[in-house]
Amino acid sequence: MEIKLLSGALGAEISGIDLKDTSDENYKKINDLLLEHKVIFFRDQKITEEEHMALAEKFGQIGRAHV
Repeated sequence: MEIKLLSGALGAEISGIDLKDTSDENYKKINDLLLEHKVIFFRDQKITEEEHMALAEKFGQIGRAHV
């Protein structure tokens, strides 16, 4: 995993982590990075909407928009 700081105060670009992996171990890594850097970016992740929602649900209950 590589962490590229984006500014002195907050923000980091994270590479080398797979957002499709919704294991507790991977979630802990992502959450720890979020707590440390406040804003995190993941580039070039090829995930489906379902995979995105599965990861989001690890952070807590989510609301789904009804269109």
